[in-house]
Amino acid sequence: MRLAPGNPADWLHLALLQSASGDDAAAVRLLSVALLTGADMPRLRIGLLDLGFALWPRLPGDTRSRLLQVIRHAWRGAARDERHELLVTARSRNFLPLIVMVLSGEPGLEQALARLGS
Repeated sequence: MRLAPGNPADWLHLALLQSASGDDAAAVRLLSVALLTGADMPRLRIGLLDLGFALWPRLPGDTRSRLLQVIRHAWRGAARDERHELLVTARSRNFLPLIVMVLSGEPGLEQALARLGS
């Protein structure tokens, strides 16, 4: 699979496995591929963001930029449940301030944060 790109979910799964095994460099590379091939896939967004937040200090600038786009797409195209899951995931990784900064002025953000209890 590393020689021929497949499903973006497979790239994310490989990145998760590499991260779990402690190979963060490989996880970063695989996450980058997953973002290039599946960042616009709603079913992958939370997984991409969770791993991206975990690897944030090791991510190159272009991968960070793609994650910020995922945050915006997740918010703008999401149902209320996915928005809540985005905020919960960000809070669990101590990235809620980044979410607030990226989504500043977005409709529904203040209400969602109030429901979250921030």
